[in-house]
Amino acid sequence: LGLHYFDLSPLAGTDAASRPPRQLRRGHTCFMAFWATLNVTAWLGWAALFVRLCALRGPAAGPAVDVWRTAYVTEATWALELLCCVEVGRMLVGSLKGNIILGVGLHWTRMFMMVVVFPHTGVHV
Repeated sequence: LGLHYFDLSPLAGTDAASRPPRQLRRGHTCFMAFWATLNVTAWLGWAALFVRLCALRGPAAGPAVDVWRTAYVTEATWALELLCCVEVGRMLVGSLKGNIILGVGLHWTRMFMMVVVFPHTGVHV
């Protein structure tokens, strides 16, 4: 009913659960703004890339084009994917919570597609 057990013993507050989260400890707060800005930038970048790709294949787009060779698509995709790989690296070193197996598998697959498949497929319909 909303009642919680509070340990009032002298050792209360010394366990890991009662300490502030790792990100809120001294020295980590300046990086929180950096990582938050980086994440917002990545989300906006992926959204802008999505809009760009939709404009290429919209109803008035005309004939099919090689999307991968369109101006700024390759460069933007690589830059955004590298930002995602930085986040996976943060998971690997323990400064970010997340599913490491999923992150590595997903981004390996994306990188494989960008290196092996997209440059050789030509026109994307």
